Amino acid sequence: LVAFGQVISLIGSGLTSFALGVWVYQQTGSALDLGLIWLFVGLPGLLAAPIAGAVTDRYDRRWVMIGSDTAAAVGTLALAALLWSGNLQLWHIYIVVSISSIAASFQQPAYIAAIAQIVPKPYLGQANGIAQLGRAAGVLLAPLLGGVLVLTIGLHGIVLIDVITFLFAVTVLLAVRFPPTLFRKREEPLLQEVVGGWRYVLKRPSLLAMIGFFLVLNFLQSGIRVLITPLILAFDSAALLGSVTSAQGLGLLLGGLGMGIWGGTRRRAEGMIGFTLLFGVSTVVIGLRPTAIFPIVGMLGIGIATAFINAHWQALIQTKVGLELQGRVIATNDMLSWSLMPLGFVLAGALADHVFEPFIGGGSSLATAVGAIIGTGA
Repeated sequence: LVAFGQVISLIGSGLTSFALGVWVYQQTGSALDLGLIWLFVGLPGLLAAPIAGAVTDRYDRRWVMIGSDTAAAVGTLALAALLWSGNLQLWHIYIVVSISSIAASFQQPAYIAAIAQIVPKPYLGQANGIAQLGRAAGVLLAPLLGGVLVLTIGLHGIVLIDVITFLFAVTVLLAVRFPPTLFRKREEPLLQEVVGGWRYVLKRPSLLAMIGFFLVLNFLQSGIRVLITPLILAFDSAALLGSVTSAQGLGLLLGGLGMGIWGGTRRRAEGMIGFTLLFGVSTVVIGLRPTAIFPIVGMLGIGIATAFINAHWQALIQTKVGLELQGRVIATNDMLSWSLMPLGFVLAGALADHVFEPFIGGGSSLATAVGAIIGTGA
């Protein structure tokens, strides 16, 4: 029931993200502006992560999820009000996505830790696969619907749908009870709990190695989020962009189903690292040629790889870390491993606008050789 509620909410959030990306790029034509949007999607949540992890371990995780969903809904309502009044500007979007980012920093560790609270340990691999299905549904359905809805009901209607899906997710959480097991009453100050989470991570070289692994991976893949929209819109329409993004959702769905049936490798780190190879190859495929098949196949592979990587990582944390510490460890891991992504968002947009696109059109012998492989033009 919880996973189903999150599916509906993620579809609404995905619709808004898709529509906002199209709206911003159509208004500005700048990949750098899209990168700045992603900067505000990521940075506030990173800064809030240590507090979010401590709150997740201190209070009922169900209420943490309810609070985060409610805060995100309030931000979306503000966006709707600005749209309907005709006053929406780019800096308004920065504020709204920042609110959503902070809300997500609380919701993510609470949801992952709640899975371990609800599901017996032998089934954590399968349960995390099912949780990935929720994300997959959002990524798969939102762009397919978004490509049509942008043309029919516009950003106004899409934002309203997003608010309704938030309310649905909150209603489900209000109706479901989480088992009150494996919890200890917190007697130390909140700041001390935050520090305790950091100490736990810093004392464990294996956790630090995993964080370093994801730090590099997340930095390198941050460009995909920024550049996929201008890449597709440079040679085709928002409808194809919806299909390409949905291919990632289909990959997430297939990967989630596979993980739900299989349960993953016995040594979780092997599965986590192994599927990174598929992620890297798929990333290369996206940019090979400016035709639909390459980004669709590439995003499909990225979706499959992401589902398996995330499910293995979550099962690893849920198995090795005590339930009373999971919120802080997950949040600390997220903060450190995502810390370079805001830089990657801005860097990807700036490099695309001011370095690589001018280079490809410059007419040099190297540009001609590269262009013969990946194409030329916008």
